[in-house]
Amino acid sequence: MKTTPFQYFSRKPKLTGVLMFFVLMLLTQFIAYERYLLVRETEEQELINEANTAQDRLQNALSYSRSTAQTLGFIVEQYGVPDNFDSVGNALLQSNKFIDAVQLVQGGIITHVVPLTGNEVVIGFNILKDSARNSGALHAIATKKFFWAGPFELKQGGVGIVGRQPLYKANNFWGFSAVIIKLPNFLKTVGIDSTANHGFSYQLSKINSDKNFLPEQRLSKTAQTISVKVPDVEWKLMVSKKNKTPIFFAFTFSLIGFILSLTGGLFAWFMAQQPQRLNKLVEEKTVALLASENNLFNTLERVSDAFVAIDTNFCYTYMNKKAGEIFHRDQQAIVGKNMWEEFPDWVDKPFHKVFIDAIKNQQYVLLEEYYPKQSLWFESRIYPSSNGLSVFIQDITDRKKAEQEILREKNLSDSIINSLPGIFYLINLDGQMLRWNKSIEIVSGYSAEEIDHMRARDFIALDDQETVLLNKSLAIQSGESGFEANFYTKQKQYIPYQFTSVLSEYNGQPCLLGLGIDIKERKKAEEEIVLANTSLRNLSSHLQTIREEERTAISRELHDELGQQLTALKMDIIWIGKKLNANDVLLKEKIAESSSLVDDTVKTIRRINTELRPGILDDLGLCAALDWQAKEFTKRTGITCNIQICENEPVLDKNTSINIFRIFQETLTNITRHSSATEVNAALEIENKTFLLTIHDNGIGFDAEEVKQKKSFGMLGIKERALAINAAIEIVTQKGEGTTIKLILPIIN
Repeated sequence: MKTTPFQYFSRKPKLTGVLMFFVLMLLTQFIAYERYLLVRETEEQELINEANTAQDRLQNALSYSRSTAQTLGFIVEQYGVPDNFDSVGNALLQSNKFIDAVQLVQGGIITHVVPLTGNEVVIGFNILKDSARNSGALHAIATKKFFWAGPFELKQGGVGIVGRQPLYKANNFWGFSAVIIKLPNFLKTVGIDSTANHGFSYQLSKINSDKNFLPEQRLSKTAQTISVKVPDVEWKLMVSKKNKTPIFFAFTFSLIGFILSLTGGLFAWFMAQQPQRLNKLVEEKTVALLASENNLFNTLERVSDAFVAIDTNFCYTYMNKKAGEIFHRDQQAIVGKNMWEEFPDWVDKPFHKVFIDAIKNQQYVLLEEYYPKQSLWFESRIYPSSNGLSVFIQDITDRKKAEQEILREKNLSDSIINSLPGIFYLINLDGQMLRWNKSIEIVSGYSAEEIDHMRARDFIALDDQETVLLNKSLAIQSGESGFEANFYTKQKQYIPYQFTSVLSEYNGQPCLLGLGIDIKERKKAEEEIVLANTSLRNLSSHLQTIREEERTAISRELHDELGQQLTALKMDIIWIGKKLNANDVLLKEKIAESSSLVDDTVKTIRRINTELRPGILDDLGLCAALDWQAKEFTKRTGITCNIQICENEPVLDKNTSINIFRIFQETLTNITRHSSATEVNAALEIENKTFLLTIHDNGIGFDAEEVKQKKSFGMLGIKERALAINAAIEIVTQKGEGTTIKLILPIIN
């Protein structure tokens, strides 16, 4: 049998490796040399291009800066030194990014500079007398042309170059217009700053001079040198690459070629002896692949989800046990069968199109679908590939039932919330509306979409927002709060509401759950009650006034009419008694009894008259009337009554005085009837423009709540009389410790 070249070399792997090494070595070294030539040529061209570009930038910058100096010189020669030199100088600086300052030099003395800040030291400096800096100026005067001087140390500090344009008026030297360029900024602006990281190094120096302008840089021997010519000065610019030379690249590539050749030789030696190893490896891998496939199938059988594999023709290539149980199919028998033929009722269903699109578009798809025959929900994860589809199917029926239950509960809670009286809201602590009932939408006039972007404060009138904030803080601290506020609608209406807020939790965050009840009708009823009470009090006051007027009238009638009649009757009785005989003893006794009865009747009328309207109140004033009433009370009841009267009696109107007197009277009457007191102490005083009447007894006291429930007319009358004169009544009492009643009346001058 004839031996093939492959078989020959496979039998001699060492020879094969050596031959491969030498062949690759020759090939890689030739390529390295060609690479060296190409890199060197490319680098030379890059250097030439960069040098030319740098030359253009430098010349343009100097030319542009020279134009600025010449423009300033033209203005001075034609119009003289501008009065607004600072404005002119700033305009020139703004129009030229290269220059740092402009100057005017009259004679040899610097008279103007912009900007002045940082350059103050040069004002008044004579440049012609400075041997270190006058050579350029003298050269400009001699040639009558613009001249660049420098670089040199500037008077104001730093290194720079100065361009001076000599100026002449009437052919007589006047001075210079000058521009100053600081060297670091200038070199950086024109892009020849060697410190910049753009792959090139630069060096700038004057021709015929060894002094360099740039910081020392090590330039390669291949650096390109170009002369940059400006008026009366010639600069030399050198450019060099910062990176390695072509020799370095060639050496590197040659070394790589040697390594590659050595690797290729070893690889050839290795591959020459691989056929037998390869055959053995194929056998081993085949066994491992079969084992791996079995492991994969075992894994797919163990997973809790159903899994099927389908080719591009929608034929089953695999179905695990779980899928067979779900779809009631033999997992072995179904392999190779078309899924649409096995399940014809699936055709034209949503997942039919999804399967087709997944193979067509080669995109992952997540699908949830209900299978009526099984009464189950499935979630399918469809992974397409060029060979077909891999589908993981998970039974999500329980989850779907839970979601439906949650949805039913939500609908139920919504129906409950919407059936609540008034408005319901749920807000977070920032005031954002989380949930609300339909009543808010109806009352406010806002739609659900609008409310979703609103805050709780948007529904509250501005005057009530501080109250709402305080109650919000109270609800957060104590757990609940209640308050009244005006609800502000979209139609700019104000509706009074009673709000109740409770601290709760919603979706893991603290929230305020609240209910608002429309109290518009209640407020209206309260206003009507207040109005009715006011009317009743006015009526009561009017009745009291009428009563006092009637008492006064009755008192006057008793005093004027009945008193006169009784006086006349007594005079008649006395006259009759004088006309009787001395022997008519019985008749004289009867006359004496009648006279005594008339005297008693007069006293009774006087007492009734005093009780109806004490004359002392009108004649001597309130203090005297109260003192008299206290003494009368002691005489009539035997209860000691002490009263302290203030020195300066307040001037009160008639109505106020009689009401205070009647309150004192009614209080003493109550003490007599209910207190079982043995002593009463009263005081009349004035404090801080307030009239105070204090009455204290040492009786048994009483329960104020019981008195309220019994509807005591005595206390009610006292309070009504106090309200009639805009006074307040304070009652301090306790069973077994007596009672103190205090009348408080502000005095209005």
